[in-house]
Amino acid sequence: MDEDLAAWQAPDGIREQAAAADDVFPVLETNLNIVNAWMAVQTQFTRAGFRYEGMEAGLRMAAIESTPELFAGIQVMEAAAIKALNEQS
Repeated sequence: MDEDLAAWQAPDGIREQAAAADDVFPVLETNLNIVNAWMAVQTQFTRAGFRYEGMEAGLRMAAIESTPELFAGIQVMEAAAIKALNEQS
């Protein structure tokens, strides 16, 4: 996991927290491209969901090919994140 966090340029504090955590957050190989895409455009996410114009630009600038399957996967994660944020409110 530390290698993944390093690849995503996670701050040292986050990497230390992950190393100390008992929880493991595995990502299926088939979903890794979706998670990587999310990480590349996460700054475009708001409590109401993604700013799609910013997400599209971010994917393009990160050289991530935007496919219907990738977009659908990001939307699944988006819906789950919005639900979780609403439950916290």
